[in-house]
Amino acid sequence: FQEASVVKYWRSCRRAFGPEAWDAAPQPVQDVLVSNCYNRGTSMTGDKRAEFRDIRDVHLPAKNWLAVADAIERSKRHWPPERFG
Repeated sequence: FQEASVVKYWRSCRRAFGPEAWDAAPQPVQDVLVSNCYNRGTSMTGDKRAEFRDIRDVHLPAKNWLAVADAIERSKRHWPPERFG
């Protein structure tokens, strides 16, 4: 898993979020984004991907790591707790 899947998703994230901004992100930021991409994919289209577009277009280029965390937190809107009751 570590040598195949993680590497695959890391590369996919780097392409999806843009190499320059991705490479500037600290390892913990990259790690959480790889985890999200592993679970949700790297698509940037549609309403459910608005937070990922914000991360790609605004927060990573600005190196605003707290805003990345906030955008991920906001993406929980797609999984309201009552769905998993």
